[in-house]
Amino acid sequence: MILPLPLLVGLLLGLGVRDLDRSEPLPWGDAWTRLPSLAVAMGIWSGVVILGGTALAFWIAPRRYEGRAQRLRRLWSRVVEWSAVGLFAWVLLWGDWAEVATRLLGLENPVLVDEVAILAPLLVMLAIGWVASYPVERVGLLGAPPTTLRDHVGIRVRQAVGMLLPLLVLYGLGHDLIERWLPQTHEEPAAQLALLTVLSGVMLVLSPLFVRISWRTRRLASGPLRDRLEALSRRFRFRYTDILVWDTGGMLVNAGVTGVLPWFRYVILTDGLVDRLGPREVEAVFGHELGHIKHHHLAYLAFFFITSVGALSLVETLIHAGFETPVWQALWGGGSVWASVAEWTVLLGIVAVYVVVVFGHLSRRFERQADLFGCRVVSCDRRTCPPHADPEDPQRLNAEAPRSICPVGIEIFSKALREVALSNGLPIRAPSWRHGSIAQRLGFLEHVANRPEAVGRFQTSLGRLRWMLAVVLGLMLAVSLWLVPSGVP
Repeated sequence: MILPLPLLVGLLLGLGVRDLDRSEPLPWGDAWTRLPSLAVAMGIWSGVVILGGTALAFWIAPRRYEGRAQRLRRLWSRVVEWSAVGLFAWVLLWGDWAEVATRLLGLENPVLVDEVAILAPLLVMLAIGWVASYPVERVGLLGAPPTTLRDHVGIRVRQAVGMLLPLLVLYGLGHDLIERWLPQTHEEPAAQLALLTVLSGVMLVLSPLFVRISWRTRRLASGPLRDRLEALSRRFRFRYTDILVWDTGGMLVNAGVTGVLPWFRYVILTDGLVDRLGPREVEAVFGHELGHIKHHHLAYLAFFFITSVGALSLVETLIHAGFETPVWQALWGGGSVWASVAEWTVLLGIVAVYVVVVFGHLSRRFERQADLFGCRVVSCDRRTCPPHADPEDPQRLNAEAPRSICPVGIEIFSKALREVALSNGLPIRAPSWRHGSIAQRLGFLEHVANRPEAVGRFQTSLGRLRWMLAVVLGLMLAVSLWLVPSGVP
């Protein structure tokens, strides 16, 4: 479970702007005279998106089953979220909100308080955006039961908090603890990276705690479905703390896994998934989440992000050296805050491209690998089936784990994918930078059906990609750690 891209970009904006170089602190008078303008801008944006959502809902209501109406529903959600991020950037850069919230309001020293204060406008605007999207989602979302505005906003707030808190605590504690207890190492990249690594490990282990605190979950009740999932886990030697149902009022049809350690790990199924999918399809989706653990995706992504921080610090050093040249100094006025803004904007653009292209490609490949595992758990280990082994046969629940994928197993998992897309009102061709479209995932499974050699080639190529990224990022990290302490620009 990874933070949605708009919220991730907003997090980088809010915490990155705080570190901009300033020639002098913002005067009290200038700070307080800007606050009314910021409030007016946010008020105007709120009115526009709320009225726009209401008008769009009236237009969609009689056309809810048309493809154009569904495209507009999804587009509206993206417009609202990204316009909130854009307005937040304006609040930070023009309104100097980071400085107002920390220095002038006396919030710079408390641990984590300043980070929350800086991000407060973004969180408020996102909540208003969810209010604005409620009428559109209520009339346009196919297959989901009607929900109240309170439930609609509440589920998204809890979802965001559960994923935002670990990152916020990770960054905030790292930043504050270094300044408070290790001020002599504040400018030492090796010490910062070591602390980041330790905190990342702690957050990765404790992330299930944040989910349990912020999400409304309950234990999957005893019964045939739980028996099937527990038997599946035993066959594949998959250990976990518990299987939970996330109560969303039927709004979400999805699943996830959180926690790298087996004694602090939860598999989460939404109530909509349990209610709308059959036992075989739920088993296939459960197998997909199991595949993420069996292929060590969570641990690798933690390594990926830690080494990426070191690699991107090398890029930051090179960009900073470029902005220190006489040409750029003359163009931007060396030492001004706008020179820092320009430098930081270039870096943020590179980070965004890196996340979307490199991480996006890796994430989509991981999803394909987990899809194959989801097919495997419902396969009968007969490559020539049908006939398929009876999935309701009690002997199957205690059988050996299948070693290969059968055509019917692929069919079961593909049906589950289609049901999830339909229940969430998601067209199968709708693009996704992290998962790929449902159509692309179904096409991949269709390609590998009855082609065990294609599965082998995919697994081999993904293994090579993982090693290549590990080597490249490790080398960039080593160069970064050597370059910065040596004083080389």
